[in-house]
Amino acid sequence: MTSVLDAAAQPAGTITLVVLAVSVVLFISGWLAPEVTGLLAAGLLIATGVLKPAEALAGFGSPALITLIGLFAISAALFRSGALDRLRGLIGSDAVRSPRRMIALMAAVVGPVSAFVPNTPIVASLLPVVEGWCHRRGISPSKVLLPLSFATVLGGTMTLIGSSVNLLASEVSAKLGYGAFGLFSFSGIGIGVWLVGSLVMVLLADRSLPDRGRDDDDLTRSLSSSGYLTEVRIPERSELLGQSLHGSRLQRRYDLDVLELHRGSERFLPPLADRTLILGDRLVLRCGRDDLLRLQQEHTVELAPTDAATDAASGSAADTSNSQRTVEVLLPSGSTLAGDCLRELRFRQRYNVTVLALRRGNAVLRERLGRVELREGDVLLLQGPKDAIRGLQMHLNRWGEARQPSPERPLLVLLHGWMDVGASFQFVVDALAQAEGRERRAVAPDWRGFGLTAAPVPCDSYWFPDYLGDLDALLDALSPDVPIDLVGHSMGGNVAMAYAGARPERVRRVVNLEGWGMPRTQPQQWPGRLAQWLDELRTASPLRDYDDAAAVARRLMKTNPRLDPHKAAWLATHWARPDAAGRWHILGDAAHKRINPVLYRVEEHLEAWKCITAPVLWVEGEDTEVPRWWGTRYSKAEFHERLSVVRQVERHALPACGHMLHHDQPE
Repeated sequence: MTSVLDAAAQPAGTITLVVLAVSVVLFISGWLAPEVTGLLAAGLLIATGVLKPAEALAGFGSPALITLIGLFAISAALFRSGALDRLRGLIGSDAVRSPRRMIALMAAVVGPVSAFVPNTPIVASLLPVVEGWCHRRGISPSKVLLPLSFATVLGGTMTLIGSSVNLLASEVSAKLGYGAFGLFSFSGIGIGVWLVGSLVMVLLADRSLPDRGRDDDDLTRSLSSSGYLTEVRIPERSELLGQSLHGSRLQRRYDLDVLELHRGSERFLPPLADRTLILGDRLVLRCGRDDLLRLQQEHTVELAPTDAATDAASGSAADTSNSQRTVEVLLPSGSTLAGDCLRELRFRQRYNVTVLALRRGNAVLRERLGRVELREGDVLLLQGPKDAIRGLQMHLNRWGEARQPSPERPLLVLLHGWMDVGASFQFVVDALAQAEGRERRAVAPDWRGFGLTAAPVPCDSYWFPDYLGDLDALLDALSPDVPIDLVGHSMGGNVAMAYAGARPERVRRVVNLEGWGMPRTQPQQWPGRLAQWLDELRTASPLRDYDDAAAVARRLMKTNPRLDPHKAAWLATHWARPDAAGRWHILGDAAHKRINPVLYRVEEHLEAWKCITAPVLWVEGEDTEVPRWWGTRYSKAEFHERLSVVRQVERHALPACGHMLHHDQPE
């Protein structure tokens, strides 16, 4: 105590104590990043003359610091390479069923590992694993998280490199003339400390540590219990009538997110920005009480009445749980999202999920989330559609019983062509049900940027491999273990053939309906193709709109004169939709019409076709005019020569059919 007072009596000592106290306050409060606080302290000591610049910077050349930096690099390599995946799997195993067993496992396994790997990356890597185990077992994390930290500290006492304190002590010992420590100089003492400490933790930790429960850490419970999910209705004289959500700037003027739109018996999920609101629409909102009160006072919305069909607290939540998925995600160290706010990132448009809440330390943030700067370690509560595929809300047309696929009755997947929609297969499904006597379980996705599947944001071009990626992710969700029957028309047929070659184990049978592929290309075509693509990027080329649904139907019949007028009228309402002014627009992104700068390489596609193990049925219309599309560059004869590389192929030509044979003769 006397030495501290003597030091404080000196100006340099006083300055040092003040800088130390301020640094401690900044470290604890977190007002500045730790590295900024450290550099600020060193700068103040230099500026006040307490330290010379050489003395202040000498620590950066410390052997202990350099060794520690190297250890962090090695530990990062260990975790990212997957070398310690077995450790994570062991810690998160469901075979461990009690806190005491988990503590014993951590002491026995994590302790020795931390003797050679710094404890910070170990704890950071295992923390979400341990929390996940606690969540599955219904155990409070407070029972096991401190033992995890203690296990790494105890293990770090066994070797020189197990702790930064050991390295610094070795350096100080060398400077004082006692010599540096060896790697295992104090392992005998360290092993004893580890064994005794581990035994104490196993015997006493479960009894001594408090059970703080899980409610405080459960963002979903916290959010729902606070009443921030609300269902409202658009009343008469609302300023939102006739406006889209984007045009009304509702989500910018108020701190809220629109999670669903209900219109009669229909339910629409995000993206909803271009939906025009009408009288009686119901919106499921995430919003604060103050904003909800303002919206009501301004007669913008009114609370939706609760009844058996629509209950804001339970009915909407139940519906949402059937079509939406809510998850918590952690922003890890080094995340590219850290430092930006959700609004700047266009988070909802980019990932097709809504941030409902954010937990930072012990604080849970629910308001003004769009303006909060994300930090490493933040936990986000996200809600998105279950049909979200690779960041898209993929719209699925579904038929048949909602039952698990079986080898005897596999899932039938129908892939539509370019500038078409999944609903186009309705006539095929009807014919198949009539032939089999019951409706088979089938799905027909709308490809990205077609039908009701949104385009990626931003998007100025589409790439063929993305269709295969979307299909693969879709099958992971719908039929992960049972091979499917795959039917594709036109572009969808090309996707089906390529996918069946890349994933032969996932496809039982393939039906290719005029997926002709493309003409052969030559390398010298690429500069001109690339230049054309660059030119087309400069100008927007919107798709044509139509006066009404009848005009859309006439357009369909002009393209396919064989199309029955009743079928055309039905297809028109699925192929296009009206806007607020009553004009009908094709459900397709105009970017699909841009030329693709990637050349079609026939040899690569044929290699994929050679890998197809499923039997392939090729069906074409006798009246299809291939030269109409490609002139003399590509012919039916050339295609059939290509098709000969497939191991098992059966060919059929349907009379009185053109390219849209699934409309002309669906039976």
